[in-house]
Amino acid sequence: MTLHSNTRCGSNINVLEVYDTSNINLPSLITQVDLIQPKGLGLYGNYLFVCDAGLVKIFDVQNPGTPTVVHTLEIDCHDVIISGNDLFAIGDTGLFRYKLHPDDITNITSESNIIF
Repeated sequence: MTLHSNTRCGSNINVLEVYDTSNINLPSLITQVDLIQPKGLGLYGNYLFVCDAGLVKIFDVQNPGTPTVVHTLEIDCHDVIISGNDLFAIGDTGLFRYKLHPDDITNITSESNIIF
């Protein structure tokens, strides 16, 4: 889950928190990663896409205790949706669609966009 401080709550925390939910009634925090201003996220196999301050950061989460950034996309968005091998990113300026390649997470192809 992401927590960010750009809200009216007055918080100044900006982190990605990874939880073990094997016991859904008692989730436990595994680790947290400091970020700039995280928002939406989406899971794609062993990769977690996180919107963070003008970028989509792609974390390898195969080992949930040590999420590692393996690639970034310069997309200023606040949420991502992943459906099959399609990545949809929505921001204040538009909706962007990308094709993901499961054998190479760094090979991401822009397919289309709608600019607002």
